[in-house]
Amino acid sequence: MTVVLVGVALYLLRRLILSLDLMAVRESLLSLTSARIALAGAFVLVNYLSIAVLDGVGLRAARIELPKRRIILGAFISFALNLSLGQLVGSLAARERLFGRWGIGAAAATRVALLTTWHSVIGYLLVTGVVLLLAPLPAPALASLAPVWWRGGGALFLGVVCAYGLMCAGRIEPWRRRGRSIDPVSPRAAALAVGAAGLQWTTAAAVVFSVAPETMRADYPTLLAVHLGAALLGVLAHI
Repeated sequence: MTVVLVGVALYLLRRLILSLDLMAVRESLLSLTSARIALAGAFVLVNYLSIAVLDGVGLRAARIELPKRRIILGAFISFALNLSLGQLVGSLAARERLFGRWGIGAAAATRVALLTTWHSVIGYLLVTGVVLLLAPLPAPALASLAPVWWRGGGALFLGVVCAYGLMCAGRIEPWRRRGRSIDPVSPRAAALAVGAAGLQWTTAAAVVFSVAPETMRADYPTLLAVHLGAALLGVLAHI
């Protein structure tokens, strides 16, 4: 199963590459300085490692020991599938199957996958909340709204992040719905996971910003806002 998932990830990456105009990509790369290419590569590496950190926190919270090479392999597969099939497939289905093949029980594998996805969502809310509070919105349909609406949305998102932090610190009761609850991790693990998730979202936009042509380059906060909005629409499209 591991070989199959790696093969699927590589196949999807190949399809993604072949769907591009390779000549245009070549011309764009030749127009870039080596420093900008190296910077983009560094952002890709940080983005990839942040996924491994998220998996590591989830595994430790479930008291599961896996070799680091398997955690990194799982992160690579999730990284590739997220690009092509979205968060639900990359973060949930693939992780559950992969962890199951590595001898982790179905319940534990599901818990790890859900924790990883949950922390990715909290990281999204953290970054999006900051953007809504501090950065102007680029979309005319949203920018035409009174600032109080998106500022209020940003404050709401950050409020959810703070509530999760308080829950992990034991200050408030875990959230429960229909007999199920979100199991909090330690405050240190939560801070590490949410920080890694925040890096995952911000570095993805930073990669595009690093390699964008000068004639098409927007400022980074605007590009980050567009990326966050597109990510939300992508998740909704896969539901």
